[in-house]
Amino acid sequence: MKYSLPFGTFVHQHKTTFNSSPKPTSVSFTKLSTSLAYQSQSESIRKLFQKDVNMLRRMEEIGHSILDTFNVPVSKRKMGFHIPPFNSIHHLHLHVQSLPYISPIHRLKYPFVRGFGGYEKGFSWFAEIGQAIRILEKGHRVTVAPC
Repeated sequence: MKYSLPFGTFVHQHKTTFNSSPKPTSVSFTKLSTSLAYQSQSESIRKLFQKDVNMLRRMEEIGHSILDTFNVPVSKRKMGFHIPPFNSIHHLHLHVQSLPYISPIHRLKYPFVRGFGGYEKGFSWFAEIGQAIRILEKGHRVTVAPC
């Protein structure tokens, strides 16, 4: 699915894992993992500036729309970015996921680290969308170090 915007195109790809519930007549989502790729010159969240906040807000809006489609409760949603050099795909893309994670490896791959003092985020290779927006709004850059 593509979303065209004045500042670029978003491409939505997803994979969904289903798990049978104890009731044989029902099926429930155990994990929804989606990636929103923004086709632009931006290779990562580290390369964005304050002027890019509206683009991130739109990505967040599309992410919520996708999760709404699958009836994922707000409390079970996680969206964010891997921060280079801890990424394997070299274009800006937002991870859109439902919780809880099935695998403990995913908890390590997408950690949420709260900030401290005046920082929005602590030392981590993953920044949640809200953290990234607040960091950029302050005129700072999103990095692995606390920011």
